[in-house]
Amino acid sequence: MLPFAPHRIAIVIADVSGKGMAAALLMSNLQAIVRAFVSSVTSSADLCSKANAMLAGNIAPGKFITFFCAIVDTDRLLIDYCNAGHNPPVLVRRNAAIERLTAGGPILGIFPGIAFVGGAVSLFAGDTLVLFTDGITEAEDAAGEEFGETRLIDVLHGVQASGAQAIRQGIVDAVRNFAGTSLQDDATFIVLTAPASA
Repeated sequence: MLPFAPHRIAIVIADVSGKGMAAALLMSNLQAIVRAFVSSVTSSADLCSKANAMLAGNIAPGKFITFFCAIVDTDRLLIDYCNAGHNPPVLVRRNAAIERLTAGGPILGIFPGIAFVGGAVSLFAGDTLVLFTDGITEAEDAAGEEFGETRLIDVLHGVQASGAQAIRQGIVDAVRNFAGTSLQDDATFIVLTAPASA
């Protein structure tokens, strides 16, 4: 979460292919790129385009990054977003309707010169937005079955009215109970709620 402008914040989540030192260095490079550009871009799509331009041609063969950026207007509860090949965040409306944030483009670092096209959504009182990496949905039980997005959405429906902290704990508990272990390093998620009194 990064300050963007008065009453605006940028929220980003990403996942790098592979593991180990090479993956850690690539993620570090992405963080530096985001921090360098976030204060000057005009939109989330602009940030994705600039990050991709910096990474493409300077990334090891077979490596790539999935990336999601949202610029949130905290006054008007408007979200400008761009999804670069990342797991589409889940927006749960107060009436339990589900929306997926898919607008954007391909993964970062592979296709130079790609034009990213962002999307926009409004948050209303009682809505919940969850950003996550595949470490959440791909957590496996003893039989090798994945937790999956359907279970994640079921959890959100069950705890949505309880606030961000309860939603966070509900996700953690559900994945741990399913997988029978602690969350893995790449199991990352962000919960954003619009207060019901807004």
